[in-house]
Amino acid sequence: MEYRVVFDVTEAGYRYWWGPLIGTAIAVIGVLRILLRRRHPGSRTSGWRRYEPEFMLVFGAFAATSMFLVTYTQYRELVAALERREYVVVEGVVHDFVPGPLSEHPMESFEVAGHRYKYSNAMVQEGFNNTQSHGGPMREGLRVRIADVGGRIARLEIAK
Repeated sequence: MEYRVVFDVTEAGYRYWWGPLIGTAIAVIGVLRILLRRRHPGSRTSGWRRYEPEFMLVFGAFAATSMFLVTYTQYRELVAALERREYVVVEGVVHDFVPGPLSEHPMESFEVAGHRYKYSNAMVQEGFNNTQSHGGPMREGLRVRIADVGGRIARLEIAK
């Protein structure tokens, strides 16, 4: 049977760059506010507002670093598993498919050959997570082949 690849983590690349970018932006705003305060020393504030720029700097740097380390590590683990062929091939027909509603962010799920998969567009996790309500290809009765790495879909192929 011939299959076409609809998702491959190696082709998708690192997808969560926006998380570290948001943390970096918060840190930069903190630095700019610190510099602005030094430039205008007469505009001192009291209480919490006095330390707000430093908090933004530390929080933003921590958020950017931790978000990058978690998501990039997940990405590299999946890519390395595919490269080393350290995955379980799960092949069969999709059944017990439960689509995620468009207006909410609950999990979409399905089962193939005794393996249950749950995912959501709202989850920050590497691997296939494109729900049907956001244009994803999954549906009941679809014949698929999955490269499963620890329960995550590193590659998804659909029968032609």
